[in-house]
Amino acid sequence: MGHPLGLWSVFVTELWERFSYYGMRALLVLFLVDQTGHGGLGMTDATAVTIYGLYTAGVYIMAMPGGWLADRLLGARRAVLWGAAAISLGHVLLALGTTTPRFMLGLAVIVLGTGLLKPNIAVLVGQLYPQGGAGRTATPASRSSTGPSMSAPCSARCSPGGSPCASAGTWGSWPPPWAWRSGCSPS
Repeated sequence: MGHPLGLWSVFVTELWERFSYYGMRALLVLFLVDQTGHGGLGMTDATAVTIYGLYTAGVYIMAMPGGWLADRLLGARRAVLWGAAAISLGHVLLALGTTTPRFMLGLAVIVLGTGLLKPNIAVLVGQLYPQGGAGRTATPASRSSTGPSMSAPCSARCSPGGSPCASAGTWGSWPPPWAWRSGCSPS
């Protein structure tokens, strides 16, 4: 189709990051306020919403230092690699987070990793195309609209009521089986 070979791996990485981010947005407050007997952390609504706000703000605020680190020290490719590794580690910490501090550490590591990955993945797409080529002159929306469009419905499978994906096993049950979700298991 005339696109560089590396575009597929960048697309899949971006899709995975978006699934991680929007999946957490869909589940985070629900998990934080759910009773500990159901696998949640049993927090108050106010505390859960505050943590959610800090998480979502942190993801975008950390893009500034993440871009700076890539420009000055790491380069875009290494920044994306380290960011992806940090997001993965953060989700492992969430899955192992039997205590609130470990869970919060996992969220913080995800925020730091996303701060490295999010501002630099678009740079990688731009570097795949030759100077003055059609891929460089295309608008960012036309170049990367497929990944975000595909990742948002995938995140819906983690929501109450689910999606067509929810019919397998207990995905559609409520309260959700946290151990099956995207790294939100305190067990």
